[in-house]
Amino acid sequence: MQQEILNLLGLHHRPKPKMHERKYSAPKYLLDLYNSFRDEDDGEITLDTSKSHNELVTNNQSVRMINDSDAIMSFVNHVHHPPPHLRHDHNRRFWFDVGDVSPEENTIKAELNVYRDLRRGSLSSNGTYRLRIDMLQHGAKVDDIISQSVDHVTVTGRDH
Repeated sequence: MQQEILNLLGLHHRPKPKMHERKYSAPKYLLDLYNSFRDEDDGEITLDTSKSHNELVTNNQSVRMINDSDAIMSFVNHVHHPPPHLRHDHNRRFWFDVGDVSPEENTIKAELNVYRDLRRGSLSSNGTYRLRIDMLQHGAKVDDIISQSVDHVTVTGRDH
């Protein structure tokens, strides 16, 4: 049973909770998801939303997608500090290596969840923010990087 849940989440072992909330939000999400599964009497694995502490796991659309998924993967941000040439609190970059996704697999849906911690005062609750997603690929030479715009969205601090 446990191995089936781990396979669904794309994990080799049970995730371990970490103490640093921001740095380990991806593993925390997977751990919460892992703890929310239950084994039904008929052998089916289903999601028990009452065990989840994450609103992304408990909304109906997410529950349907999770129950219909063959695998769920979470990617950790590889850039923890803004580069020195970017102005503080005006530009932030996040980088996720999705190289673990096999080219033979079909990705049906992908989500980017951005969490704000307004208690730290780092983001204004009435500000406007532009999120841009680019895909980076190697060019003809290994050192060549090709950037392709994938999507962008503008949100306000009040958006949930």
